[in-house]
Amino acid sequence: MILGGLLLAAGPSNSETLVQFDRPGAHFTESCPVGNGRMGAMDFGGTAEARIVLNENTMWSGWPEDQNRPDAYRHRDEVIDLLLKGKNGEAEKLVNKYFTCSGPGSGQGNGKNGPFGCYQTLGELKILFDDRVGDVTKYRRTLDLANALSTTQWTTGGVTYIREVFASKPEESIFLRLRSSKPGALAFTGLLSRPENATVSAGLGKLSMTGRLGKSLDYLCTLRVRTDKGTVKFDSASGVVVRGATDAVIVVTASTNYSGPVSGSHWGTRYKEKVEEKSLLAIAKPWQEALESHKADYKRLFGACSLTLDGSASKSSTPTIKRLEAVSKGASDPGLAALYFNFGRYLLVSSSREGGLPANLQGLWAEELQTPWNGDYHTNINVQMNYWPV
Repeated sequence: MILGGLLLAAGPSNSETLVQFDRPGAHFTESCPVGNGRMGAMDFGGTAEARIVLNENTMWSGWPEDQNRPDAYRHRDEVIDLLLKGKNGEAEKLVNKYFTCSGPGSGQGNGKNGPFGCYQTLGELKILFDDRVGDVTKYRRTLDLANALSTTQWTTGGVTYIREVFASKPEESIFLRLRSSKPGALAFTGLLSRPENATVSAGLGKLSMTGRLGKSLDYLCTLRVRTDKGTVKFDSASGVVVRGATDAVIVVTASTNYSGPVSGSHWGTRYKEKVEEKSLLAIAKPWQEALESHKADYKRLFGACSLTLDGSASKSSTPTIKRLEAVSKGASDPGLAALYFNFGRYLLVSSSREGGLPANLQGLWAEELQTPWNGDYHTNINVQMNYWPV
């Protein structure tokens, strides 16, 4: 379909692979997450101001510290004896004294500033559009699970805008594309930020954000922009400023210096070199070529199976929340169950890939510095639940 000179993709109509919204997300669970198993982004679907939360799954505070109690086993028989005698309270006291860690441990799920640490957000990208003059109409936001692509579309001031986001494993980067139906109408400012441990600088055609977590985990996040026309200016204070464009591509690439102890294809001490290399290659790649490469790589995993349930009807234009509300009131929607099944597979493919870390409590998406329960790895049931979809 062509609207105002802008070619709009009709998009899939499969009710089993399309999550849909008719408004921006108000909180974390309403955002559209994308991920390549290492990096992730959450697009909240804003219009005049778009918030894109960024993640990299080795962003952990804390530091190595031995909190083991090597002599705990010496009290094992005593604990068993008390239990056999029905003295559970005394047994519990011994367990708490000798079979817990010798230090602060996980901080009761609030370990951000201690040696255990916690998983943290990489930061966020804010996109502030100049066009704020009119009411927003024709708003639509989708997360296409079949192609791992988040799309937001809206009209304001007589101009239609589209923002697309995906996280590419082949390019090891997050791609955003912004388009306007009116030539030269695309004007925005992009800002990288993080609440703490962050320094943002501009130079050599990019924004860079650097910092340190804990005692030794260093990170680097870069942002580059390519436009069809107009001007692009980078500044440490005001971010990247784009004026007079019709089509703009933003590439975000990030990594830490993590090199273990969990083995894998981590960039380690070469993280700065690799971020620079990958970001330059990514920004030079044509959008469609990068998108097709991403889709082919993703579908190799997501396309391993499919689920179709009898009685599924097309819900191509129905927001997912309304489908959920209808089912809660007794409506039949087998396609919603298939969508749920696919969403679980989508999240796992997007948050954990070969050579990287496993999915944590948040998958890899987090907007906080102190994530709930440290965003860590709970082996009581949570890790198992993350991997049920496989």
